Amino acid sequence: MKQSEKWKRGLPYVGNKGQKAEKIIDILPAGNRLVDVFGGGGSISLTAASSGKWNEVVYNDRRRTAVDLLKALIEDSPHFDLMKYVYMDRETFDNWRDNMPDSIERTLVLTVWSFGNNLHDYLWGKKTEKEKLLVTRALFSGNTGTQLDGLYSYAKNETTISGKYTVYHKWRRNQLEQLEQLERLQRIQQLEQLERLQQLQQIEQL
Repeated sequence: MKQSEKWKRGLPYVGNKGQKAEKIIDILPAGNRLVDVFGGGGSISLTAASSGKWNEVVYNDRRRTAVDLLKALIEDSPHFDLMKYVYMDRETFDNWRDNMPDSIERTLVLTVWSFGNNLHDYLWGKKTEKEKLLVTRALFSGNTGTQLDGLYSYAKNETTISGKYTVYHKWRRNQLEQLEQLERLQRIQQLEQLERLQQLQQIEQL
C-alpha cells in the first residue's frame, strides 16, 4: 500500500482488517449502500468509500467514542496535536484507563498505547518499557541526559511522527552495522594476536 493511501487503514484498532480491506471490498458486490455494522477502526468503511462501488457507506461501532474519534481525525475537528501523545508511561496509561471518563481523547490514548490495540493492557512489557521510553524521550525531546539525545537533532527536520521513527530506524540500522564492523575488527585483531603468539612460541621452541 502506498504511503498516501495508508489513511484507508483507519484507526489501529483491535481486529483491524486494514491489510485485507481491499481484498474484502473487491469480493463484495456493488450496490446502493454498504453498512459496516461492526466498523471497529474503520478500514472497511474507508476503503469502501474510496472504491466508488456504493453510493453510500454507513460506518457503525458499539463504542461511540471510537466512531467520534475516527470522525474527528478525518474532519480535523476537534484538532488533535498527536505529538502530545508520543510519550506515555505505564502509570499514565493506567490512569487514563482506570480513572478518566470515556471520551475521544481517552479512546485515542488507550488505542495507541495498548498491546494489540486492545484498549486495556499497556503496550510494552516491564522488561523493555524503560528502554523504549528512553528512546522515545530522546527522539522527541532530547532530554534524557544520555548519548541517545543525539537522536533529537538527528531527526529534528522531520515534522511527522512516522518521519521521526523512520529516521530512528535508519539510525539504529547504522548503529548495528557499526557494531558488527567493530566486532569483525575485534575478531580479526584476536586472530592476529593468536597468530603472533603462535609464531612467538615456535621461535621459543627453536
